[in-house]
Amino acid sequence: MTIEEKGREPYVINNYANCCITSNNDWLVSVGRDDRRFVLIECKNEKLAKDKVSAIIKTDIQELANFFYNRDISNFDSTVYKKTNFHEDQIQLNWDSVQTFWHSVCTGELAEFDMAAIMESGIEKCDLYTMYLESCKSSHTTKVNNVWFYKKMNKLCPSMKTIKATKNSVGKVKFPTNAIMLDEFEKAVY
Repeated sequence: MTIEEKGREPYVINNYANCCITSNNDWLVSVGRDDRRFVLIECKNEKLAKDKVSAIIKTDIQELANFFYNRDISNFDSTVYKKTNFHEDQIQLNWDSVQTFWHSVCTGELAEFDMAAIMESGIEKCDLYTMYLESCKSSHTTKVNNVWFYKKMNKLCPSMKTIKATKNSVGKVKFPTNAIMLDEFEKAVY
């Protein structure tokens, strides 16, 4: 962590801080697929029973300290943990417009996307991009140009085949099965 004091040269120190953050908002933190420094837990929306609160308050601080001091953590690996559903929800809330569009295609939420017909003959690249633009209805949605759209699409669906345009035909894309698309999507974002 860089320390920048007024009128002095910045210097770097090690940061050993652990933070605990609570919030009532649905969106808590900007977390991505590769972020490993977050453990996100959704708490119950109810008060703890008075007898449990009383037991916690009456617990001797030394007893609590002994519990943690004597706990065997020799086999504990902090880099290996199961991401909670709440963690996955936070990742989804941070998706960009292409990820949100492609998720709605893979899960069948985008009604105008007829996968059966597209599987058979493909879809024109400009039509797919137009469908993406139409899906960006929210004023807070950041749209990307068609070059960035297809760069992102190649990461979300590596099995997507591009059929180049010729004198007699327009450029098209073909997709694998829905199961493969969804599997590739989940590997790319979760």
